[in-house]
Amino acid sequence: MSKTKLEKLFETKIKVGTDKQLSREYDQFTNSIIEFGSEDIHRAVELFSELGKTGYDLAEEVREWSDSTGTPINKIDICLVAYEYVLQYARKEIEDVLKIDIQSDLNFETSANYCATSFDWHEESVEKLREKLENATKEQLEKLSSSQVVKTFLEYVEVI
Repeated sequence: MSKTKLEKLFETKIKVGTDKQLSREYDQFTNSIIEFGSEDIHRAVELFSELGKTGYDLAEEVREWSDSTGTPINKIDICLVAYEYVLQYARKEIEDVLKIDIQSDLNFETSANYCATSFDWHEESVEKLREKLENATKEQLEKLSSSQVVKTFLEYVEVI
């Protein structure tokens, strides 16, 4: 069955792009709609993945941050949220086991700068924490080493 001139004139073909084209279009769309930079999203999700967490877990943390601070989600440094999650979780775990507060006693902090967010510390802080770990009991070390968040934190701040 042949098509009429009218059918040919109005015939449209849906062009399906390659994965690379679709990825580029996706990035253009999300960058236009979502005010977070794609590198920020990637870095924050990457850190959460290192912890065995998901993108959904990160989104939940961002929502909680927004609720607790009253900051609109589109104004939040999502990398800061991810790093603060690690710092606060590690802080609690380390304090429970070693009885030392890595923030108030050792001055470990986060330095917010979107995808360049990082932990901030002094060399003497690392040395004091390393000393506490070296003097810890086997049970204390086993408890701390069972936490992926604590292990990740200790790696990032160059304690281990």
